Amino acid sequence: MGNRFFTRNEILEEVGELTSITVRQTGTGTLLFSEFGARLIGLFPSVSDYNLLWTAHDLKSKIDCNSWLTGGERLWLAPQRDFFFENPRDFEGFRVSPEIDPGVYNHKGGLYYESIFSLLDCMRNRVYSESKVTRSFQPVEDPYPYGLPFAGVRITEYLSISTPQLDICPWTITMVNSCGPQNPGTALFPIKKNSSLLSYFDPVPPDRASVENGYARFLMDSKMALKLALSPENIVWENPAKILYVSPFPDSSRWFCTVKRSSDLPRNQENCVDVSSSDPTGLKGAIQAYNNFSEGHDKMLYGEIELQLKKGQTVGGKTECRATHELLGYSGSKDEILSLAGNILGTGEKPGIYC
Repeated sequence: MGNRFFTRNEILEEVGELTSITVRQTGTGTLLFSEFGARLIGLFPSVSDYNLLWTAHDLKSKIDCNSWLTGGERLWLAPQRDFFFENPRDFEGFRVSPEIDPGVYNHKGGLYYESIFSLLDCMRNRVYSESKVTRSFQPVEDPYPYGLPFAGVRITEYLSISTPQLDICPWTITMVNSCGPQNPGTALFPIKKNSSLLSYFDPVPPDRASVENGYARFLMDSKMALKLALSPENIVWENPAKILYVSPFPDSSRWFCTVKRSSDLPRNQENCVDVSSSDPTGLKGAIQAYNNFSEGHDKMLYGEIELQLKKGQTVGGKTECRATHELLGYSGSKDEILSLAGNILGTGEKPGIYC
C-alpha cells in the first residue's frame, strides 16, 4: 500500500487539535509549521500537491504519544555517538532523548520556537542543564528563475549548551517521501572533481551510489539501512545548494525536488564533529543522506537529507552556535524536475537517477 502522502487539509484535520499549526504562503505554495517539535511539517509547492516531506501515516497517534518519529524537517544534535547511544563507545543502545526530539518547544509568536532542556552526554556521563535551542523560520521566494511550482523557507538555528568547549553542532534533518523500490528517489550532491564518498554504516554497494561528472548520486528506496556522506573537503562551496532529492509522486506522472542550501557548514575535518560508526577515526562528513530500511513495513518508506551545521564556539562559559539554512521544494513533470536539478547542481545537464 505504501506511504501515506498527506494533503495540506489532511494534516490540518489530523493534528490541528493536538498542536498549534501555523500556515504560511510562499511562492506558489504553502508551508505548515508545528509547535510540536518546532517542525516544518508540510511543504507544498502548489495547492494540488501532496506533502514533499515524509510524515508518519499515524501522525495523530505519534504526536499524542510524544514520538520523535513524526516526520517533517527537524533539528538534532551532533555528534550522534555522544547523545544518541547509551553505550557510545560501541555505538550500542540507540535512543532518541525526548529532551532533544521532539523537545518541549514553546511558540513565542510569529515563526519563532524555543526550548529549554537538559542534555545528557552519554560519552562523558554528564548532564548539561538549562541548555537552550531556538528555531526561527522565514518563508522565502524562489531563488531559481525556472517558473516551477515552489515553496521554500529559511531556518535559523540557535543552540546554547551550558558548558564551554564542547564539540557539538546543530544537525538539520529533512525526512523525504519515497515510493519504495519500484519507483525510488535519488539524492544528489554537487561535488568537486576526483572526490570520494564516505559510508557511515555498512559500506554502500557500488550499484547504489556513484560519483558522476560534477555530482554524486545515492539510491533512496528503503531496501537497506545505509548512510552516505560528503566530507567538507569535497563540498562545492561556490554552490549554495548542498544536497537535493528527486522522486516521483505515487500513482502520478508528477515529480518533486527538495533542496537544502547553506554556507554555515564546517569547512574542514577539525570543525566537523559527527563520526561514522563504520570508521570512528576516519574522515567525517558534513553532508549526509540516509536510506531507511523498511522491511515488512511499507509505511516507513522514507529517506533523509541532512546537513551538519557549523561547530559551536565558547561564549561566556557556554558553547553556542547560530546557523542558517534553507529548504526549497518544487513540483513538475519528470523532465522539468530533472532539468531543474541539473541547473541547481551546476552541471547544466539532467542528472542520472535510479528511476
